[in-house]
Amino acid sequence: CVADARGKVIQVKVDECNAQLADIKKQMVGAKGTRLNTLKQKALQVLRRRKMYDTQLGQVMNQQFNVD
Repeated sequence: CVADARGKVIQVKVDECNAQLADIKKQMVGAKGTRLNTLKQKALQVLRRRKMYDTQLGQVMNQQFNVD
């Protein structure tokens, strides 16, 4: 089904965001000053993107539920 395929694609993107966040968190441990602020901004961007994907995933799941 199209919704299932779309849901899987979005889930992969969410997983990629989680991996990026884990990587950024590791980098933040030793970072100070400007580098730390840059990493925080990058983490916020990834979190916003992940939230958007979560919202899309919820919409796709609701559509699939309504169709079923």
